[in-house]
Amino acid sequence: KVSIFRPALARYLIEKYLPGYTEIFDPCSGYSGRLLGAMAANKVYVGQDINPITIKEAQELSKFFNFDNALLTNRNSLATSGNYVSLFTCPPYADKENWNQSIEDLTCDEWIDVCRSNYKCNRYLFVIDQTKKYSKYIVEELINSSYLCRSKECVVLI
Repeated sequence: KVSIFRPALARYLIEKYLPGYTEIFDPCSGYSGRLLGAMAANKVYVGQDINPITIKEAQELSKFFNFDNALLTNRNSLATSGNYVSLFTCPPYADKENWNQSIEDLTCDEWIDVCRSNYKCNRYLFVIDQTKKYSKYIVEELINSSYLCRSKECVVLI
């Protein structure tokens, strides 16, 4: 099971928590939901993902829509670093999702630590399912419900 990040939610979060930032870096870009949200919010989007197929599909989507302000690369976030204006991501939820490839089994807190260590940014925005270490940085809770289940995610702003 893979979760798809809704583009409308990405745009809402970007406009609410990153309004003054022109560039969004996403080290776990996934299936293009945050890419589409960033484009709708008129931001530059720099996304990377460990899955080459996911990045190829995101690049094709970007080309189809003529997104000139999107840069997408196939890279492992655990092995890269850099300086960016802002970071917005929803890291893999440990073993809760199946990505059809081996990925690191990290907690949300560990992913936040990796992002803060590897990427120097003015602001960090995460959507995660749980946190102990960063609970004081929760600025909003998102309730997801369907006929199958109900879940809660936390918006963490650092």
